[in-house]
Amino acid sequence: MKDPEEINQIILSNLQYGFIIVQNKKIIYINDKTTDITGYSSEELLQKEVNHIIKHYSVFNSSDLSNLQNQIKNVDFGKKTKFIQQITNKEGQLCWLWVSIKKVLLYEEPAFFISFADITELKETENILKQKIKVIETKYQVISELVVNFEYAYQVRENNQLESLWVEGSFEQLTEYTQSELKQKGGWEALIHPHDISTAFQQLNQLLAGKSATVEYRILTKNGQIRWMRDYAYPVYEKNNNGVDKIIGAVQDITILKTLEQEAIKVKKMESLSVFAGGIAHDFNNLLSKILTGINIMQFELMDNDNVAPILEDIEKAVHLAHNLTQELKTIARGEKLKKSVINISDKIKEITQLTVNRTNVGVKYQLADNLAKVEVDENQICQVIQNLMINAIHANQNSKIILVKAFGTTLNQENQYHLLPGQYLQVSIIDEGEGIKEENKHRVFDPYYTTKKEGSGLGLAICYSVIHEHNGYIGYNSLYKGTEFFFLLPTVK
Repeated sequence: MKDPEEINQIILSNLQYGFIIVQNKKIIYINDKTTDITGYSSEELLQKEVNHIIKHYSVFNSSDLSNLQNQIKNVDFGKKTKFIQQITNKEGQLCWLWVSIKKVLLYEEPAFFISFADITELKETENILKQKIKVIETKYQVISELVVNFEYAYQVRENNQLESLWVEGSFEQLTEYTQSELKQKGGWEALIHPHDISTAFQQLNQLLAGKSATVEYRILTKNGQIRWMRDYAYPVYEKNNNGVDKIIGAVQDITILKTLEQEAIKVKKMESLSVFAGGIAHDFNNLLSKILTGINIMQFELMDNDNVAPILEDIEKAVHLAHNLTQELKTIARGEKLKKSVINISDKIKEITQLTVNRTNVGVKYQLADNLAKVEVDENQICQVIQNLMINAIHANQNSKIILVKAFGTTLNQENQYHLLPGQYLQVSIIDEGEGIKEENKHRVFDPYYTTKKEGSGLGLAICYSVIHEHNGYIGYNSLYKGTEFFFLLPTVK
């Protein structure tokens, strides 16, 4: 029978983890696995002082050594401490170890039993998984923030009635409704814009038929604001159920996207008109000049003919109207470089608005901020914008006697609703008290040749859009409780 000490030696030598005994600050025992893990032989480690190994072998860096010393310092007799330790093996490779240290009495003197397992592969796998998780979390965060604003789930009840199960995300922030408030108003249908309710029901019917559906529709927020939504919805079947049991979906706010699309369409329309206008305006103006010259000669020759004179006068007026139209076309054509100068627009606002309402029964009320910043603009074109907006307000006002004109400075940050460069801007607003703009007309407000007036070319607002766009500004409108506010922004100069 073998000696018990010999048996212990065999067991220690065949352990699948490293084992070291340290006593009196010297290594007095190592097993074979210690050499496999560290790369150092028994001759290099046995009977060597720990400080000697630390000094002459590049096993620990400063932080790793500090970690090991702190762990050993806190070990009590008869108890174990376990921790993860990084070392550098003889080949210069970093290794991660799972370390267990126990302080014991060996031959009546304190000693440390140190066992350790190489977990480098596990640690590398952990790091890879952490990186993958971080990538997944980042992707999810990007998708959640940039693509989906909120998610929802509905239970399909009898007669295809929907019962809300849950809503997650920025639903309340987006709609300004709480779940209970929306339920009191009649549920999800109360959110949908009246003109888009049929689109929403088409989506629902498709889902109840077992098909996924993606649609775009408008909603009305609690304060009446219109926002565009893109709704991705999917039917869910339960076991032993022939019909759709649940509907889950995710909704994306695409209001900004729709706004940019509409702006792009406007720009394309204006560019198309610009090509047309630039091509014919000059030649048409020359023809009108010849016609007007001919009319003036006829008026001189037939000045005593009472029958012909009124006819020639009407023709002359028509030619002048046509001439004005060509001037508008030339403005849109933007064939000439802007003749910019720095002006104080406050005086021009009063001058142009007063001239426009002259000989009408409409008055003007001003709310102009003091010390308005100056703007660098083509003075004639900006004056034409103010005049066109005033004419538009006069026609809209009908029986009302007052048009409100406002001007003030404003600061736009990096992410502003007008998609302009950040900085200081001047805003001019012209507010009427008419009937407002009908919903079906709102997307065509700045379209060339579109007008709701019995008389007019339909170019007034189109010209305003073209001019402000050329000045790197923004023009828009707000439908008010009573009337409409048209406004434009221009970058200011110091």
